[in-house]
Amino acid sequence: MREINTTITQHGTRLEVTFNGPTVIVSAKIPGRIAGTAFSFAIEGLDFYYSYPADEYSLLERLSPTDWVATYGTAEGTGDRSVIGGTFRGGLAYFVTPANATIPPGHAKTCIANSEFTLRRQ
Repeated sequence: MREINTTITQHGTRLEVTFNGPTVIVSAKIPGRIAGTAFSFAIEGLDFYYSYPADEYSLLERLSPTDWVATYGTAEGTGDRSVIGGTFRGGLAYFVTPANATIPPGHAKTCIANSEFTLRRQ
């Protein structure tokens, strides 16, 4: 189970999703859409070896000095003003580097990340 602070800004039917916190290295305003109580947004995966710093739709975390995780996939859900829930379908690219590395390498161990998620307003 993981917990990441997330900022969601709404402009009409458009959303901007930004992840933040001490482990987040890259997270720009990820675009999404909302219709009624339903929403979706996509996090694009990248080959960080060639394109670091990552582009605008990616999420890269450094969980420890040697462990990096790049998340990619699509989140879809519904909710009200206090709790939003849904399903994330995508993957996690896991990189191991020396502690002094400034970018993750181009080869990752990847696993599928199909799971439920909940966003709670604080």
